[in-house]
Amino acid sequence: MTQGKPMPPDRSGASSIWVMPWNAEGLSNDSVRRSVELASMAFGHATEGRDPQRLRADLRDDRSPHMRRRRAITVLSLVGMASMAIVSLFQMGVIRHLPDPPSRRFHSDKVNASSTAYHYGVPDGPLSLAAHALNAVLAGLGGAGRARRAPWIPLLAAGKAAAGAGVAAKYLFHQMPVVEQAWCGYCIVDALAHLGACALALPEAIEAAREHRWSEPTGGRS
Repeated sequence: MTQGKPMPPDRSGASSIWVMPWNAEGLSNDSVRRSVELASMAFGHATEGRDPQRLRADLRDDRSPHMRRRRAITVLSLVGMASMAIVSLFQMGVIRHLPDPPSRRFHSDKVNASSTAYHYGVPDGPLSLAAHALNAVLAGLGGAGRARRAPWIPLLAAGKAAAGAGVAAKYLFHQMPVVEQAWCGYCIVDALAHLGACALALPEAIEAAREHRWSEPTGGRS
């Protein structure tokens, strides 16, 4: 691959065209700048970031079903984060033991010190904690009408929650009872929080998908 080099300056006064590795088509700098500005404006409109008062009112006072579910996702995410924060302390060696309910079936130390728990190159506790945090961020992104104004946000939130729920279901129904043959109360809370967030995110995503479909042009080729 050849390195991008600027073309000789145009002495006629016209804007020069730079051919850079990220601008291989020879687009003018003004075109690239305008594209970035348009993308920024679209994102700002989608998230209603230009009207913080409206966003604050929606997040704090709106009583629509979608907003209630988004608040519930936030609560579940914080509960999951708290559970995984304790597990993360254990996996990082800050604490040496995880208390369990008085049952021989529970052995949180075994589950969270297993090879699977360190399989990704980082303990799975911090990974799940970060996943819950992202669910909370997506729950708070945009105002009450985001399914209509910015349908990509609910679709992204539901997709992210579904991915977390899939991993959680694997741990809940296979990893602990079959592979480890031991239960972890903290992991159960974590899995239920992921599954609950997914279920709560789906209705808004379904509405967003319908809005997106209806907003697409229906005209065929002439």
